[in-house]
Amino acid sequence: MKRILLVGALALSASVFTAFCVILLTANAAFGNVFSDITDEAKALIDQGLIMEVYQPDKHSGCHVDYVIADSKKTRVAMLIFGMEDVGVARSQGISMAESKYTPDMAEQFLLAEGWSKYHDRFFTRAYVQEGMDAYEKAERRK
Repeated sequence: MKRILLVGALALSASVFTAFCVILLTANAAFGNVFSDITDEAKALIDQGLIMEVYQPDKHSGCHVDYVIADSKKTRVAMLIFGMEDVGVARSQGISMAESKYTPDMAEQFLLAEGWSKYHDRFFTRAYVQEGMDAYEKAERRK
């Protein structure tokens, strides 16, 4: 399976991304995730479309404000992290599907549908599928 890029810059309009963040905040608040602690500064950056999505499975999922340098300019952005909480859910789903004897195609389709329904975002959905399928493949090899 191909590995996804570790960092993706979002190319959606600010209003579409704001809706995406509201969905993320709602979903993650139910699980006690750190997205519920989004700052006013991060919200303002999101409204302006100044965001970056990051895949960091060794860090906590969440949102923080940081600087990026582009075209020799230092710009503040809201960084949305696909982190260990998101990874844990995807991995447990992958293991569960291997134990339930899903085929690899069925597992990938299930993870894709579940990831999209959770995130409504290509980057986060792809990271979810990648982690779930890695766990599925490892569980299949252990059998």
